[in-house]
Amino acid sequence: MSFEKESSIVDRWIFNGKVSRKNLAFLEQEFQQGLDVIPEAISLNIADGNTCEELDLPRGSYWIQVIASLLDLKAPLTEEMPRLAELNKQLIFFGHLKEEFH
Repeated sequence: MSFEKESSIVDRWIFNGKVSRKNLAFLEQEFQQGLDVIPEAISLNIADGNTCEELDLPRGSYWIQVIASLLDLKAPLTEEMPRLAELNKQLIFFGHLKEEFH
């Protein structure tokens, strides 16, 4: 995952509430790649508290949860489970998240 670019996109969204289609596509790609490695992940990057707060996530949430939440907000899926819900299921299943955390 390209943490610096992800962080920059999220920071700009926090500042002005906007994310370009190009950046949404980048975040979607990063999210899918991150979702694919959840089973083998040893550790995951944790987002800072202010970023979590802006997206109504608990402090200590992972960056991939931030990305999922922002994608669900700005580019929601119509026929499928929200990205964050699917991700949290995977994080719980593979032991990265306790069920009561999400």
